[in-house]
Amino acid sequence: MTDPILAIQLDYRVVFFILFITVSAGIVTIAWPALQAKQFRRKCDVFEEDVPSLWRSDCHSSQQKNSRPLLSIIIPAYNEQSRLPSMLASTLDHLNDAQHQLVGLCQDVLDSSHVESHQTENTSATKLPTSVPPFELIIINDGSNDGTISSIQNFLENRQNSTSRSSLQATVRILTLRQNSGKGAAIRTGMLHSSAHVCLMADADGATEISTGLPKLLQAMASEKTPVAFGSRAHLQQKSQATRTASRTILMHGFHFFVKVLCSSRVQDTQCGFKLFTHAAAQSLFGNLHLTRWAFDTELIVIAERLHLGIAEVGVEWKEVEGSKLDDGGKLGLAIISLGMLRDMLCVRVCYSLGFWAMYESNDRRKLD
Repeated sequence: MTDPILAIQLDYRVVFFILFITVSAGIVTIAWPALQAKQFRRKCDVFEEDVPSLWRSDCHSSQQKNSRPLLSIIIPAYNEQSRLPSMLASTLDHLNDAQHQLVGLCQDVLDSSHVESHQTENTSATKLPTSVPPFELIIINDGSNDGTISSIQNFLENRQNSTSRSSLQATVRILTLRQNSGKGAAIRTGMLHSSAHVCLMADADGATEISTGLPKLLQAMASEKTPVAFGSRAHLQQKSQATRTASRTILMHGFHFFVKVLCSSRVQDTQCGFKLFTHAAAQSLFGNLHLTRWAFDTELIVIAERLHLGIAEVGVEWKEVEGSKLDDGGKLGLAIISLGMLRDMLCVRVCYSLGFWAMYESNDRRKLD
């Protein structure tokens, strides 16, 4: 017969072992984003692709060596050979058509007293570009395995034939990450490689209408005197629920609930891919950013609150574009991504609350990498 006392001891050992494995798995799961961030910072391998001569910034730099672009548009791209060319066309068209309006709005942002106080340089003495293109596009190829690079280069080559150097309003850079690292990692790379006075992040699908969205964000940043402005689709929420499936609606409300509980209730729409930053704010926010994938926007809000950076939230025109990476895995894939974002938000809450992630100002960013 089995000794009852021995059986009880064995039961306790089994329970303890199961509990130990469960807790360990939970800790590793929550800490995984932090481990990914550390690996990306240590092994980030980025190089610059070639573009047709007209679009290269070094072809214009000799005219005004000390000038910086007024506005950079940061575009993350992963397997976007079909959607990116049309987005680039509409963006370049708007920059050409609205050059004077955008330059004036950017100057209003730089003249804003509150934004000045968050910048490392004296903006009143800033030398704005005059004989060089005032805008630049920085496309970050996030380890694409399709024809994304060739589609960009072909588009620029064809457009170059109908563009003169004197009428050019934007230069183009293509930065490639050798391995797919996530949307957050791609945008972080672009922001930290930009020297422009104002930096916009925009999705490669062109879902947000740039011709109305960009002026509205610049106006809000100047009028509300904030160094950050987020595009928002919150005003479209009721309309979109009429066409969104029940599963997507449930996931949306669940995500918003956890954002408020774990991160912040300050911003209604954290995931719109259309956000504007002053140079100093971009350096501070993305220099401190750890999350590399979908939930990185939520960490940006946490960092902004800890650095006391104001955020203006502005309604923008937005349309759904086919080909979203969120739809690649169907409902199951969407659920997995949602769980991953929840894990990332838990990681952010734990790491900042316990002091595992330190906070640095923009001029201390060298300590981060």
